[in-house]
Amino acid sequence: MRLAAILLAAVALSSGCRAGKAQPGDPPAASSGKRDAAALEATVSGRSSEVPKALRCHAAWPMPNLSGSGLPHPQSYDTSDPDVVLDRVTGLSWQRVVMTSVYNHRQAIDYCGGLTLAGRHDWRLPAIIELASISDTSRADPAADPVVFPNTSSLAFWSSQTDITNTGLGWYVFFKTGGVHVGDDVTRFRRVRCVRGPASCTDPEVNPYSVTEDSVHDDRTGLTWQRAFAHDNYVWQDAKTFCSKITSNGGGWRLPSVRELLTLVDVTRFEPSIDSSAFPNTPIEFFWSSSPSLAPAGTAWGVNFTRGSSGAAVVTSQAHVRCVR
Repeated sequence: MRLAAILLAAVALSSGCRAGKAQPGDPPAASSGKRDAAALEATVSGRSSEVPKALRCHAAWPMPNLSGSGLPHPQSYDTSDPDVVLDRVTGLSWQRVVMTSVYNHRQAIDYCGGLTLAGRHDWRLPAIIELASISDTSRADPAADPVVFPNTSSLAFWSSQTDITNTGLGWYVFFKTGGVHVGDDVTRFRRVRCVRGPASCTDPEVNPYSVTEDSVHDDRTGLTWQRAFAHDNYVWQDAKTFCSKITSNGGGWRLPSVRELLTLVDVTRFEPSIDSSAFPNTPIEFFWSSSPSLAPAGTAWGVNFTRGSSGAAVVTSQAHVRCVR
């Protein structure tokens, strides 16, 4: 199956779009908006103030992996507070039980900026990589741990960021599947879960990578990546085998989880949505992760580096591979 078919499958499986009038919380449809790549005015909120979208929001901590996956940094939560969940891996504190109310993007920023919870006043709307860190793709409808985050809606949740080419479109996580997407009109009404803790957004001149000829080390997540992607495309099982057989630089390579692969996404970049200095010639196509998808059967997660959205594709499709260790 060609990559075009993979991308169609990824969109269909991860967004769950359906015909009819849009309702609050529905998966998004493409919408119009003023296109202006220079107008980087999306927000990373802190109270009611705004920070220019030119700030790069990057995982500033090891990315938690799903419990039982056998991967580094298994997720671990402190749920002793009924109102707040502490992520022991990232250091982020999350609003545990969310309001049933829905908000447009501006309202979502203001809601978190004005929230007082557990005696703290420094809540904010999460960056997309922060929200992706609690998306549990081993579950569905909702893709969230029901003990840690009880009664989570299966609908879309806003992040603080908007599209680099159209600030009228927002980034969000669709918690029916756990997919990370962009393309939702900022005037639409979505759910909100606020966060507080170490900021993930920095000046774009702050480079998190240490680059060699063959590899890129992420100084924040601790992951080391192949600098060049594999020349050949692979079906999912062969992609995992390919990475495991690499012996260069001491071996230990593997196919990344979808959460890990999302740490490479830079939503301040477009076509490709990745640092092209660190990862040159990255195609604007689908890359496999090691994370299986629950539904439908026979699919697995990956990331499309056109914009940086995640989605699922059938495992017999061929797609790109970039290994990690």
